[in-house]
Amino acid sequence: MSKSPGNWFMRFAKLPWYMQWLVTSVLALVVYWPILGNSFVADDHIVLKKVCIDKQLNVDGFFRPLSDITLYINYVINGLHPAGYYLWNILFHALDAVLLFHFCSRWRWTDNEHKQLLTAVLSALLFLIYPFHSEPINWVLGRAALMGNTFAMLALVCMVSNWSNYKKMAGVALCYFIGMTGYESVMVLPAVVFLWLLTTEMPMRKKVEWMGAMVLTLLLHFIVRVKVSGVVTGEYGEGFLNVNVVAILGKSVKSLGRLFLPPMANNRVISILFLVLVVVLGVVLVRLWKKINNDKRAVYYFLQMLTSLFAALLIPFLFGVSTHTSESDRFLHFPSFFLCIVISFCLVCLLEYRRSLLVMVTAIVIYFVYFLEATNNNWRKASVAVTSLLQMAHDNAGKGKLYIVNLPDEVDGAFVFRSGLHEALMLQKLDTASVVIVNQVKRDTLLTLPTIIEPRDINGGVFIAPRVLVDRGGAQLPVIPGKDKAIAISPSPQDKTVFWNNKAWIRL
Repeated sequence: MSKSPGNWFMRFAKLPWYMQWLVTSVLALVVYWPILGNSFVADDHIVLKKVCIDKQLNVDGFFRPLSDITLYINYVINGLHPAGYYLWNILFHALDAVLLFHFCSRWRWTDNEHKQLLTAVLSALLFLIYPFHSEPINWVLGRAALMGNTFAMLALVCMVSNWSNYKKMAGVALCYFIGMTGYESVMVLPAVVFLWLLTTEMPMRKKVEWMGAMVLTLLLHFIVRVKVSGVVTGEYGEGFLNVNVVAILGKSVKSLGRLFLPPMANNRVISILFLVLVVVLGVVLVRLWKKINNDKRAVYYFLQMLTSLFAALLIPFLFGVSTHTSESDRFLHFPSFFLCIVISFCLVCLLEYRRSLLVMVTAIVIYFVYFLEATNNNWRKASVAVTSLLQMAHDNAGKGKLYIVNLPDEVDGAFVFRSGLHEALMLQKLDTASVVIVNQVKRDTLLTLPTIIEPRDINGGVFIAPRVLVDRGGAQLPVIPGKDKAIAISPSPQDKTVFWNNKAWIRL
């Protein structure tokens, strides 16, 4: 029996879609296994309390009911046990990979079946392990982007299906409408539909009908959005109104760099790596053009996928993506579909079935998995910070107040308690009045402090950097440079004080 790559791709392609989902789910569970033991973090508690306990949609400044509905389904199935929520995210991430495979295998760019399927399989594989879009999988509340983009990809699969024209149009419009109730990034979907229409042979009248259906669906969405939530674009909508060309150019450059590079603290290193990346991409594009410039079908496909990538990058271009942490990586989730297609297309066209293809794919897989697991580890550390703090609050229940010093908002982009502690205590059935947040610190502030924050004894008290004095009898507030003033607390003997020392919670 032949063991050529094409035969393996054909076998996967011939599997029923649910068996393909099973295969991708196993792979997704392997790489995302560490997050199954994580807790809820930050805003999760706010929305879970509102949606699951109070049974209200979270539409204050947002309109993302699709996410709320899935959270409630999770709650009905497994209560407030976090593992079930993370498993949901992982399984739908695996489903996205299957949808991407079908989209790639049906949007034809070559008559060579092996190349077509190889591109589709590689796209799905790279998407599955792509490290810089993992926030919607690692963060329960981040599933808003995950669910919205799932329906966006389902719409694209309908678009390239073998259904009749009007059935396809109805399927795309329906999925588009549902997807927009998940996350705003889906709104750019008509641009991809338009690019597909350019290559079809349908009459102009039908093409106009297609775009009309997209526009009407978008208008209907906004009518429902305003009717239900009272807002048009929500909290993040100001970015569409405050257009600053220079700022958008800067955010665009950062977003393009973060498609390929991990977040890092050193701006100089980021800049150097970005310049190297530009050179490498330039060489790849020149070689690719020489390879395919006589194949108009391949050229059109590449330009369509590249243009789709830039259309999907509209949200990160407007709002920006952090270059220092993985925060806001959810903005890269929808663009990553098309990025993985472009990468796979380049690999197949330039390397074909030679051993160099296997070497290059292996190198990319190692690169992706390494940084994906690094991000998973950050979310694991954030989860430990949340669970250990809540355990301290539980242990101190009925024994006095618990003073919390240096409550961190995140661990390298993985949220801890930028908000939501009050709701977390309520979900744990703990007395919220007995827990006092003395101060909160952002990551940028923590980076200016020692790696491990050590309390400093002063006359009559203990000072905890950056600005908290635990008074034990007549201590004087120290002078702190800058805008922040020192905060003094005076716990009674039965009270407890804990502080974040940049690595863990420490009882004073």
